[in-house]
Amino acid sequence: MGALVFTGWQTRLIQQQNLTQALGQAVDQLDSDQLSVRLLGIHTLGRVLRDSPPDRQAIAQGLSRFIRERAPATPAAKPGETSPTSIPKPLAEDVQTALSVLAHAGSFSDVTDADVGDISQYIDLHATNLIDANLFDADLTGANLSGADLSGVDLSKTWGLTPAQVEKARTDAATKLPPPLQGKVHPDQ
Repeated sequence: MGALVFTGWQTRLIQQQNLTQALGQAVDQLDSDQLSVRLLGIHTLGRVLRDSPPDRQAIAQGLSRFIRERAPATPAAKPGETSPTSIPKPLAEDVQTALSVLAHAGSFSDVTDADVGDISQYIDLHATNLIDANLFDADLTGANLSGADLSGVDLSKTWGLTPAQVEKARTDAATKLPPPLQGKVHPDQ
């Protein structure tokens, strides 16, 4: 009986070591100059996010930081201004992938309602360029969107979004709000 307990403990220890190694490699891959390597790192972090509840907070914070660094919001253009700094760049593939991993963290089968709040509250996308981002079926409960540029984003199929979150973000007439917020929050003009 003691040998079985030891074997079980040893197996869990090996699994934890493998997880730690995969997490470290994935974080290193986010700094790569190659898109394919960054995407691999993001998908690995997504898998760890799904499989390791104790690591969810750190991964959500790390992917949020990656998005903020790779897609900072551009200053709002003044009426009639078209300087190159006021024209936002399209969302890069790695940024959209990281955003999708974060936005769907609450859809894992073992995630309870308490876990969803715990994951979402660490999604910090303040001051990011999310123009035309794909946020279909995203859980934005508690996400920090202050100063995020949501111009042209279809938020109609998101959930957990509050009027306060939208009011703190930059929106435009093309931003589509979820039905519960329609008519309650007015996009920036």
